[in-house]
Amino acid sequence: MPSPAAGQKTPAAEELAARARQSVAVELVIAAIDAAVRRGITADDDFRQLVSPVSGGWRYPSSAWIDAVPEILMRGWAGSEGLRDMCLDGAARQWEHGKGIKKSVATALLATAFPGDDRVADWIAGELNHAQHPFLMAMQPPTWRNIAVNFRDHPVVVDAALRWIPGQQFNDSEVSLLALVSRTGQIRDLLISRLASASFPHWEAASLLEGWGMQDGGVQDPV
Repeated sequence: MPSPAAGQKTPAAEELAARARQSVAVELVIAAIDAAVRRGITADDDFRQLVSPVSGGWRYPSSAWIDAVPEILMRGWAGSEGLRDMCLDGAARQWEHGKGIKKSVATALLATAFPGDDRVADWIAGELNHAQHPFLMAMQPPTWRNIAVNFRDHPVVVDAALRWIPGQQFNDSEVSLLALVSRTGQIRDLLISRLASASFPHWEAASLLEGWGMQDGGVQDPV
């Protein structure tokens, strides 16, 4: 969602952004920061102001700009150790709200903003190994796909996936999307073995086609 001043450097746009930053309306502040981030400008104060509306309790009603904060953080601070550590703390919390970044926001950011990060990989493995419902509060398909994309062939995540997938009787979408973390014959065969009993086998079939394709001899017959 581009802000009106995004990408512009005219004096009028600069003045508009400066006034927006002083507004009591959090949406205007976010819009001004978004404009700066789109121009490649990041600042510690902007980071703190972005984190604030997605932290703590129910301080702000949902709006398009507040919902855009995770994307702005990802664009401006992807790979930041400070953001990563905040997200690890938020994702470890049992409940959605509390001190620090909301659990759902933290979980989604960990899946997208830190590709290949070893500490995040350890957290992913911990969720798969120990959580009854991994990635709770952000269990939607994009989270699972983002993990597969951003931690492709990471040994810690792949090993955890190989332990987790065989124990899942249901969870077709989660299993199928996570399976794309490694395009090995072992994971391919795990997906194939689920086709006959899956509640929604189109998920397994789609991942087999995406990850291995019809040119793979093991995929042709079952799909």
